[in-house]
Parts: sequence; structure tokens; C-alpha cells
Amino acid sequence: MNLDNIFMLKDKKFMSRINLENHELEEIISGKYFIDKLRSNGYPNKKYSAKYGVFKYKIANYNNICISENNFSIPEDICLTGPVEQEIICLTFMLNGYSSYSCGSFKETKLDNNSFNLFYINDEQKSKTKCKKSTHNKLVEIFMDSKIFFDLIERHKVQFKTINNKFKSSKSFTIFDNGIHINSEISRILTNIREAEIYGNFADLYTESKLLELFTQMLMIDDKKLVVNSNSMNNKMQEAKYILESNYKSPPCLNQLAKDLGICSTSLKKNFKSTFNSSILTHIIKYRMSKAADMLIYDKQKSIFDIAIDLGYEHQSNFSIAFKKIHGKTPNEYRKSNII
Repeated sequence: MNLDNIFMLKDKKFMSRINLENHELEEIISGKYFIDKLRSNGYPNKKYSAKYGVFKYKIANYNNICISENNFSIPEDICLTGPVEQEIICLTFMLNGYSSYSCGSFKETKLDNNSFNLFYINDEQKSKTKCKKSTHNKLVEIFMDSKIFFDLIERHKVQFKTINNKFKSSKSFTIFDNGIHINSEISRILTNIREAEIYGNFADLYTESKLLELFTQMLMIDDKKLVVNSNSMNNKMQEAKYILESNYKSPPCLNQLAKDLGICSTSLKKNFKSTFNSSILTHIIKYRMSKAADMLIYDKQKSIFDIAIDLGYEHQSNFSIAFKKIHGKTPNEYRKSNII
């Protein structure tokens, strides 16, 4: 996309075109060398406010992979248009909100709440991205270097047969006609990738291994070997799990979580238990302790007290008790027994 990109804001009376005014924001969401800009170290986590909405960006760079997390609030429907001037391979996850994308040879592809798709764009074509009015949009995109992507296809020709056939057409494409529901396994893998930084020097290797897991799940869905459960209550439980894991340091109370999901607290407790075979409280504790275990092993510079604080515990003693119940060792014993 180049610097001619524009936002088009709709209201009940008219549609107006508003040129991007914030120079830094303009560079992040547009620009001839879009992925190169994302990969550069010039864009730390930032928050931008403008009359067309509030945008928060978080960028993480790994070997051959760039992860962009976007949280944005927009007062009206929004449409971003402009040409794409480079090859782009991107896994896009609409965790919250609604968007659609069209470019060149493929028609408008919709991404509903908690859905994903893979986009491949290989030549200069006009693109159009639409987002619906919302105060809680959350989008995660994984941009891949073509080298790693084509290497996967070459090494796993049978499994990547569908994608390989689409590549032969030399046209831009999506792997699914519209976004596919993010099941619990894909949600878990995506969370792992987003938190890869805790693995320090191993983060590059870790993200590549998780990316392969992600593609395995995606290809199994495409090959009809994996049934995607689109049941509305199941979707709500996946969303509940995502909210809890994304806010594990300070998770919402039961009543607030139920309200956010549009169901009663009794239904939330019952369905969460039946879906994940665990109570909400137990799930949060186990998730925190899994994070603690990774920090103890891979972040040697961080003290146990600091890890406890990072996980939302005010007192190290409470953290140590909870950790031992899950792992059978105190944090200090666990760290000493897992020296890398």
C-alpha cells in the first residue's frame, strides 16, 4: 500500500474522504515497503488518537516472521483503500470485531468475530479493507517471509497441495472463501506465538515451530479432516478462554465476564467446565503457572519476586504455594532443576 491510502468514514448523511494526517500512523498502516517498516525497530508499542478512531499497535519481529497486534476503536464504519505494491503472505486473525478484505483476483473476504484466514498477494493490485464501527476491535496479523512459506510447501507438497495449486495460477488468493472459526487449538497456538518473547534466544526457533503447528491445523480444516465447531455457545467459551488468558494478570470477575459474553454467570460456569474440563479459577491458575514455569527457565535474570508480580500476585509466598501445587516443586527448586 502506498501513501495515497485514504480513510472513508460513513455516517447516516454522507460519506467523506479524510486523508491521513498523523505522519507516524500513516507510515505504519501504509507505505510502499509495508512489511519492511513493520520489521524495522522504529515502531515500538504506540497508541495513536485521531478523529477517525484510536489505534494501538504492538510489533514483534522474529526470524522471517513479523507479528502485528492491532487494537482499535472506530466511531463509524471505515474503509481503507489503495494499491498493494509488494508480495504479502499474511495470516490474519480477527479476534474481536468485524472486517472484510478484497484485492485483485479474489472477491470480498469476510472476517467475523473470532475467525481467521490466510492471504497471499503477489502483485500490484488495488485493495480495500472495511471495518465496522466498534469500540473493541482486535486484530493479529502474522506476516511471513516468502522464503519460509515456500520452503514449507516444498517440504510438505502433499499436505500443501491445495495452496500449491493456487500458487500455480500466479494470482492473489485466500485459503478460505471467508474467515474460519478459531478453534481452541488454534487459539492456544496463536497465544503461544504472541508470547514467544519470553523464550529469549530461543524465540525465533519457537515461533517457527508454532507456525508449523498453526499451518497443520489450518490444512486439516481445509482438507475436511478437522471439523470446525461453529456452535454459538462453543464460540462464547472460546472467547471466554481468550479473554481470561489475555488478561491472566488481572482477569475479569465472573459477573463481568458473563456480561461481556452476553450470558448469565451460571451458564458461563457450567459451559466453561464442560468445554475445558476445568473451572474458570483452576484454568487461570494453571495458565499462570505455565507462564511462570517458562519464565523461570528462560528468563534467568528475573527474580522469583518479579515473576510473582508479573503474574498478578501481590505476595511471593502465595505465588510459591500455588506454583508448588501445580508443579510439585517450589519456584526456586523448579528453576534449579531446569537449567538450560
